[in-house]
Amino acid sequence: MPLSLDPQLAAAAGDALAGVRMGASQAHLVPLETRRKQSSDLIKGALATLGRFDDIVETVHDLELRDGATIKLLELTKRGTEGEAKGEARGHGQGRPAILQLHGGGFVTLDAFDTKAAIMPIVEQTGISAFMVDYRLAPEHNGTSLVDDCYDGLLWLHAHADALGIDRARIAVSGESAGGGLALGVALKARDENLSPPLAKIIVVYPMIDDRNTKPNPQLDDLANWKIASNVQAWNALLGEGHESRHDVSPHAAPARAASYAGLPEMYLETGNLDIFVHEDLELARRMIHENIQVELHVLPGFPHVWELFGGDKTDVGKLALQSRLRAYTTF
Repeated sequence: MPLSLDPQLAAAAGDALAGVRMGASQAHLVPLETRRKQSSDLIKGALATLGRFDDIVETVHDLELRDGATIKLLELTKRGTEGEAKGEARGHGQGRPAILQLHGGGFVTLDAFDTKAAIMPIVEQTGISAFMVDYRLAPEHNGTSLVDDCYDGLLWLHAHADALGIDRARIAVSGESAGGGLALGVALKARDENLSPPLAKIIVVYPMIDDRNTKPNPQLDDLANWKIASNVQAWNALLGEGHESRHDVSPHAAPARAASYAGLPEMYLETGNLDIFVHEDLELARRMIHENIQVELHVLPGFPHVWELFGGDKTDVGKLALQSRLRAYTTF
């Protein structure tokens, strides 16, 4: 049977998905600044349909980076939980869990403020605080610069945990798409630099992790809404042309390059079978399981990249996936 879109998702998406696929097929031909504006408008418009989150307090922190630059770190905390958590931390040496949340956008588009509504339902329903690093983008910044920005956010969170009421032993890293790749890069860097206490969990959704994914699958390409051409453009922006044949690419930037995943924390991984990342994601899960790391893996049949933006929450498969995702944020 040929690959096909989930019928309920097709009905919920209507013409929107076809329009995104058409745009995706031309995205690599669009000037970067135009593409950034288009991506921001699309994401903010789609996420606006999630509704209002009046119970979430937004706090913007200045994050000084290792190279002396300063970026923003956006804290999202459910109203009423911040004071209680600080009291617990002061009184008992404990605190509440937190996530370092890293946004998607193919390394070259979007920011923490464009994408904050994607994680707000998790914050509202679980009471967990999310800290979103507004990392700098490629190609202006490249190599390991993006993951270094994100790791500096993790170090900031560790340093300020007591004041924030956060338990350092209950910090997870999470992200979607390119943000999922950065989350894995942060986890590898934390392992390699002996962060103590170590990260509690990795939560990644259709992560973008392998710069060598450069050849289209003809059966999948028409159904994919992140195309190989855009993937090549994104990795070229981060690593430079010819990266796929080089042997010096850091696994912190392209986590599929890691020689070993031993020492990483447990992982929740979700991807769709109509996503061009499905094979690299399944290989990641296989290798981590082989190294005796606990992995929860979900492959959604008939679901493409960023399916949440197209009414996926109205489908049976999507509802189950979102329930599993929510549970992942409450079990570390």
